[in-house]
Amino acid sequence: MTDQTRARRASLPGFACLAALVLTALILCALMCGRPAQAADWMTPYLEQVQEWGVMRGDANGNLHEDRSINRAEFVTLVNRAFGYEDAGPHTFADVNPNDWFAEDISIAHKAGYFNGTSPTSAEPYSLVTREQAAVLLGRCLRFQGVTGAANSTFTDMQDIGGWSRGMVQEAADLGIIQGYADGSFRPNLPITRGQMACFLVRALGTLVQEPGEQTSGGVYGNLTITTPGVKLKDTVVTGNLYLTGGVGLGNVELENVEVLGKIVICGGGEAEGGKHSVILRNVTAGGLELDSLTEQFFSVEAEGLTSIENVTVRSSAYIEDRTEDGLGLQTIRLDGVDGSQFQLAGNLKRIVNLTPNSRLQIAQGVADVVTMDEKAEGASLVIDNLASIRELNLDRATQVTGEGGISHLNVNAPGSTVSMLPDTIYVRPGITANINNQDMDNKTAAESSEDPRILAGYPVARNIAPTSANAVFRTNKSGTIHWAITALMDGSVGETELMEPASYPKIIRSGTIKVTAANTDFTARLTGLTREGSYYISALLEDARGRRSPVKIAAFTTPDDSAPNFVNGYPQAPILTVDADNEQVAQIMVMANKSCQMYYVLLPKGSAAPTPADFRS
Repeated sequence: MTDQTRARRASLPGFACLAALVLTALILCALMCGRPAQAADWMTPYLEQVQEWGVMRGDANGNLHEDRSINRAEFVTLVNRAFGYEDAGPHTFADVNPNDWFAEDISIAHKAGYFNGTSPTSAEPYSLVTREQAAVLLGRCLRFQGVTGAANSTFTDMQDIGGWSRGMVQEAADLGIIQGYADGSFRPNLPITRGQMACFLVRALGTLVQEPGEQTSGGVYGNLTITTPGVKLKDTVVTGNLYLTGGVGLGNVELENVEVLGKIVICGGGEAEGGKHSVILRNVTAGGLELDSLTEQFFSVEAEGLTSIENVTVRSSAYIEDRTEDGLGLQTIRLDGVDGSQFQLAGNLKRIVNLTPNSRLQIAQGVADVVTMDEKAEGASLVIDNLASIRELNLDRATQVTGEGGISHLNVNAPGSTVSMLPDTIYVRPGITANINNQDMDNKTAAESSEDPRILAGYPVARNIAPTSANAVFRTNKSGTIHWAITALMDGSVGETELMEPASYPKIIRSGTIKVTAANTDFTARLTGLTREGSYYISALLEDARGRRSPVKIAAFTTPDDSAPNFVNGYPQAPILTVDADNEQVAQIMVMANKSCQMYYVLLPKGSAAPTPADFRS
């Protein structure tokens, strides 16, 4: 528990007593609810509560007729009032006359999504509602998923509960919304009475927020339910679940300094209006968060401040923005919606798992630590916008990944994926391939692509050196682009800046680029226009497809001179005769060659035969 939570709890009136009453209240509820034999005793507080809410009304004499069974028309009327459903849809049931008193409520219930009729054209408004039907219809409004393994129900008449309702009935029982009778039976086919319905609704909804505006509920035992838009709930601790029902419609709700020991279930809310999100979570902690619309309404939710929720499940199309710091926020977001859902996420995202087939996941902006496209997400696609990046992307199912954003590390664990951008590092599971940045990659090529670029040892090197030409040969560890330049030895080699912008460095004699298409392969640049017996530097670097550059490597070479040696015109010059200090005659002969060479000379008496070249060498 955080210090902030302790401080918030300490400030709530009577919160210390609240926790102590929980067990007692549960025991009393189990003893009182669902037992018609004690109707006069146990129904009264529940009937009074639904009357106070305006959900249930008495006759002209104020009699609520708590022991009377209710039909389907009466049932949806009560549920609509309790959950705040108000929007009517078209009249689709042939057995409902538009002039019937319940026609509008049937239409509202059908549009809200929890009431489907007994067939597409039949509502059977006068049929009585059984206890198991009531559990299922309420469960839909509360977005129950149904308990798996409900065959282990503790109800003694478990075999009488329909397979279609068993999971919902058990979940409602586990949450304390419904109980069995004293003999341990549930009696699923018994019609539900108005008194029992009142009990079910009060236990399900808990504390009801029906009016817009700022609300401070303090400590709330059990559930708290918001059924209207325009609510700002502050400084509240809820020991059960917090529900935002479909009655919120397309409006907005803010939660500020709220702690929910159970989970937050958002069933209502719409797209952002006027630049604001439909649901804002500010300094909120909860055991979990579920976004689940009965009608597949698109949600817009923002988490900010000190909000911290470990597990978030999204079953409807939504825009979710996490504006919290590291270590806070929506820690794990599981996208588990219906086929074809649309998800947009932004902000400082932590872990995202997409399990929805044929869905479209868009990382609109910000950074996501880990995104996983689960095996269940068949046909799903991922878009990474240009203001977004993913630190680690796991493709456990064939996925099409597009956009202009970045990926730091990609793990491809299933065949058939296409990724338009080039991640910094790539792992492809052995035995499969993926198309990444328009290149088919297997495990080996992916590993090669992930390496830092470098020019291999012994390269560059000059080969086939001629007096005025040579071949510059390069070999690299991966594909990319080689940038090279030739300078005179006396001018020195060049660095990265000059190689990338050779036109800005006038001492570069030759320069160019080579497209490297394969690693460990020689690529050659032909050098021409060199000077005989010239000395040069080859400078080069490798730039890979990610724009990363290798260190600059350098090699030196000298061209040969193949011209015939000869004396420069006017040489040898006539001897200059002088007398030295010893009165000896000295002859000085000036010679100049046209190239560096080895020169031979010999002194012979006058009249001797001219020597041959062989004579000079000997």
